[in-house]
Parts: sequence; C-alpha cells; structure tokens
Amino acid sequence: MKRRKLRICLWFMGVVLMGGMLVGPAAFSGRPMQRGGEDQLDKDNEAKMEKQRQDDAFNKLKENAEKFYQGAGELKEMVENSNRHTYSLQIIKKTEELEKLLKDIRRRAKEGN
Repeated sequence: MKRRKLRICLWFMGVVLMGGMLVGPAAFSGRPMQRGGEDQLDKDNEAKMEKQRQDDAFNKLKENAEKFYQGAGELKEMVENSNRHTYSLQIIKKTEELEKLLKDIRRRAKEGN
C-alpha cells in the first residue's frame, strides 16, 4: 500500500513538473509568454540594419552625384575642344554614361534612399 501511494505521488509530481516545463514560467506569472527578450533584440537589430542601409544608399547617391558633376565637366571640355561640324564618339559615350548616372540618381532620390 505504501509503495502504491509512493508511485502515485511520484507520478503526480512528474506530471506537474513536466507540465510546468512544457508551459513555461510565464504561465505562472500571469504575463504572456515571450521569447526571453529576443523580440526586442530583433527589433533593435532590424532598426540598426535599416539605418545602415539608408546611410549606405545616401552615400551612394552622393557618390553618383559627384561622378555626374565630374563627368559633366569632362563633357563640357570635350565639346569645347571638338569641331562644330563633327562630334567624336567619345562625346556620345560620355553622354550615355552621364544619362545612366542621372537615371540612377533620379531613382534613388525618388525612393528616398
């Protein structure tokens, strides 16, 4: 009889302990379960990554604007040194390069990045 009570008591304690392990400590505190602060860390990391992405995009925009400014100066010199009746292939290539840069600058400025 003593053995039976001991088995029942041990079984009951096992069920309670296993149930507590499955449910977790938050179930007893009355608060909703969270992943131990990982949610806040995820939000912080996402915010840092977003800020870094925006900073990188802005730096790229500034870099492209500087390249465009320098290229426009080079194009101006090429046109001034060319003949009024003929334009060199270099001028056409330079204008195409500047158009690509300008489109990228415009896209980045519209996106706000």
